Amino acid sequence: MAGFSLRRWALVLALALAAWLGDLLRLPFPYVPPTARLLPAIMAGAFLGPGPGGLSQGLFAGAVLVAAAAGVGEADGVRAALPPDLGYRLALPLAAAAAGHLAGPDRKATVTRVLAAGLAALAIVDGLGVAALAWLLPPRLPQPIAASGILRVGVAFPLPWDLLQIAVAAALVPRLRRRAPWLAFPDKSL
Repeated sequence: MAGFSLRRWALVLALALAAWLGDLLRLPFPYVPPTARLLPAIMAGAFLGPGPGGLSQGLFAGAVLVAAAAGVGEADGVRAALPPDLGYRLALPLAAAAAGHLAGPDRKATVTRVLAAGLAALAIVDGLGVAALAWLLPPRLPQPIAASGILRVGVAFPLPWDLLQIAVAAALVPRLRRRAPWLAFPDKSL
């Protein structure tokens, strides 16, 4: 990551912080509450590119892993101690990298391109999130849950909120990249 300017590092850290703040903004749903963490992942890819954008969200995911590991006691079962939405959080680096490949700073920022990048990021987050949810959720429930129930909890309930974040990214990224081109840092290292 040689050649990173102070401004670029600041944006990497700011978008990691934005993911953390977005994770704190939760709607009151059980197990997989809708959050605002997808928007910073899309923005990280769009402004930093796949590598640094993934790094930005990787800093957030690493902090989540450290916090999750600290919450696992010796007597607790690991599955019961980890948050059920852990997979969604850990998928953000891959989501940002995908968004960076599709709508990164080395590509023209159009609404359509950012929408496609956001949908790809959402597919990654939901795919990995649901896979982890299927493993982490059953110990918390009094009876087994069907795959349709996991999809309803893990995809259907948060979907409107996630689509809203994608729409916001599609509206903001092209405008910000036109008005403040210094915000975009093409990833020349990949």
